[in-house]
Amino acid sequence: VEDNYDVRNYIRTNLDNGYRIIEAVDGEDGWNKSINNIPDLIVSDVMMPKVDGFQLCSKLKTDSRTSHIPIIMLTAKATINDKINGLEIGADEYIMKPFDSSELIARIKNLLDQRKRLHKHFQKFGLFEPEEKVITPVDQKFVEKVVADINKHISDVSFGVEMLADDMA
Repeated sequence: VEDNYDVRNYIRTNLDNGYRIIEAVDGEDGWNKSINNIPDLIVSDVMMPKVDGFQLCSKLKTDSRTSHIPIIMLTAKATINDKINGLEIGADEYIMKPFDSSELIARIKNLLDQRKRLHKHFQKFGLFEPEEKVITPVDQKFVEKVVADINKHISDVSFGVEMLADDMA
């Protein structure tokens, strides 16, 4: 998600070999494409027209459909307060412009590898206590609701996956 064509092209060119790229020209376009495609990761500029990167990140991290998606923020806004603000609203990485493509590629790879390891861990060990893992607040609330519903019906032998899905809407 980058409003500057040259920067967007630079990112796409460097990532084209290993990743399927979906480009967005501003935060509004990025939001729409994120909802329609549910990408594995989002790289976003901060300063953009319509919806800026901070607003986009906040919107993505508070929506249950997209709250799990790692977000890398790119920006020329180099103050520590800007960086802290980005991280506090849920950005997983914050990279200052100008940046080296190898740094961006390494951070993307690390975030995607981390997600794969978490996925394998959860597959292997099953349910977990939400407060024991680092997850987004939206995901934590959802998981807590699931666990509470399971505990509520733990002695009901007719309670199954279908009923749980109905309860969770």
